[in-house]
Amino acid sequence: MDALSWQFSGQEISLHQRAESYNSHKFDVKDTIKPLMQLEEGGDEYRLQTIDVHAPSENAVDGVKYAAELQFWHMAPGPKYMVVSVMFHKGGESPLFLNQLSKLLQKGVYQYNKLDPAIDFQSVMKSVSATSKNTTNVGEKIDNFFRFNGSLTEPPCTEGVIWNIVREPLSIFYYDADEIQQDLAPNNRPLQPSNDRTVQVVANLQSSAVRAEAAAHAAAVLQLREAEHRKIMEEAAQKKVERREDLVLLHREHAEVSRLLKLEGTRAALPHVCPSPSLPRRKRESDVV
Repeated sequence: MDALSWQFSGQEISLHQRAESYNSHKFDVKDTIKPLMQLEEGGDEYRLQTIDVHAPSENAVDGVKYAAELQFWHMAPGPKYMVVSVMFHKGGESPLFLNQLSKLLQKGVYQYNKLDPAIDFQSVMKSVSATSKNTTNVGEKIDNFFRFNGSLTEPPCTEGVIWNIVREPLSIFYYDADEIQQDLAPNNRPLQPSNDRTVQVVANLQSSAVRAEAAAHAAAVLQLREAEHRKIMEEAAQKKVERREDLVLLHREHAEVSRLLKLEGTRAALPHVCPSPSLPRRKRESDVV
């Protein structure tokens, strides 16, 4: 199978959020010129139609479900349906586009905002393709994903949908996750039996030893992030910080301290500060022998 790649030369896409109902997690793409994806060269042209936000995730990778899942629904003439789905785990900073979506999901924003929202789609392409394991594809292609033939996750649950599940999750800032979960959760379809479906794997991966090291590193960093979050909440309780804006500020102050300590090489002096490397680290061109 070929790697995935969106074709889109613009910066933002305009969205329309559906009326508040079960479908309030759906954003329709309004633009005439929509991001385009082909599964193979010369194949059907799938154009982005809808972005669905689910909390918790509807899919699981290696049995693990995540805090949130974004599904980019595409359609080709026929109609034929195809999804690119991205998971998000709590910890670290949210990509720009996800931060924009979390704000749009705040009821106080979209009820009184008379303008239709927009998100930075270049941020989508850059963030999702950053999960690539091939250093020559960074910023261009998605070459680390699962594919299977599934169905719509809402009635009538029509079969024949091509699902592409990006293997590596992206980070979501704790309070962006809280906004999504408070407004939507739970709005996920339970996991379904595989029913003998074949799951294909596109994985331009490094050696098994490097993958194991990256997985262990990711688990350790996630544990540290959760510990840091608990510490911040304890500090907030001591300072009687209640407003969400002040909590976000406190969290980001700690993140800045973490960044400065990393630059100075003195992180060991403050072990409770959460490290924030990319997970897992991709090989640089200089690393390739």
